[in-house]
Amino acid sequence: MKLQYLKTRESQRGSEEMKAGCLIVAAAAGALALVVGGAKSYTTIDTGYVGVVNRMGHVTGAVFDSGFQLKNPFDSVVQMSVRTREKKEDDLTVPTSEGLTAELDVSILYHLEKDKATEVYKKLGDDDQYVSTFVEPQIRSTIREVISGFKAEDLYTAEKRELVGKTIHDKLFKLFEERGLTLESVLIRDLDLPAPLVERITAKLGAEQDALAMQYVIQKEQQEAERKKIEAEGSAKAQEIMMKTLTPQLLSLKQIEALRDLGSKGHVVIMPYDQKLVPILSVDPTPSAEKP
Repeated sequence: MKLQYLKTRESQRGSEEMKAGCLIVAAAAGALALVVGGAKSYTTIDTGYVGVVNRMGHVTGAVFDSGFQLKNPFDSVVQMSVRTREKKEDDLTVPTSEGLTAELDVSILYHLEKDKATEVYKKLGDDDQYVSTFVEPQIRSTIREVISGFKAEDLYTAEKRELVGKTIHDKLFKLFEERGLTLESVLIRDLDLPAPLVERITAKLGAEQDALAMQYVIQKEQQEAERKKIEAEGSAKAQEIMMKTLTPQLLSLKQIEALRDLGSKGHVVIMPYDQKLVPILSVDPTPSAEKP
């Protein structure tokens, strides 16, 4: 009887110890779940980024701004940059309209629109994925398409290079906009053409400059000749008008005035007889010094 009692007590004690152990395990598991769940209930988004919320493989459509954010423990957050990003293409070989090759160094500046982050992530992936699957191929394809519409010598001048850059910008802007990206600028950092072609272009441009200079000289000479012609015609016209106004009476009057002016200065004037004018004699009234 006593033995049976002892066995019962030991059985009860073992049962109680088992229950206590289970409670401890459950409490530890609960504490661990609470710690883990608490750690997964918030996230921090870096400055210049937004967070795209992904719940068990599905994009929820929610977008977190930068800073501390509370979230569902079952959600994961993918950070995507909304800063200005630069994509460089160095030594990009492209054909011209004549089939010649040129090498370009280009920089493309762009950024992701915040309200388009979810759409971009769904269709193109995260920052690295959409650059490799969309940005890079579109840049290379558009540059080749645009350059193929220009002659090699057009790419040598600054004015044409500016036009090339603008054309690339306009085409890429539309493509980027359709995908939720904003193109900021296209910078052509360098453009290399084959050396023999550069020499020919330089010689041609020099010849064109010489021709323009000669044309300027010819134009100046023509203008000077025209000026002299007009001046001569004006002088002839003036003389013609003067001859029409010089009557014999006017000439006689002018002659008398001239003689009177000379006489007032003490000069002796002798007139020919055929002028029908009385000679005018004028002697200086001041007596001259006597000779010794």
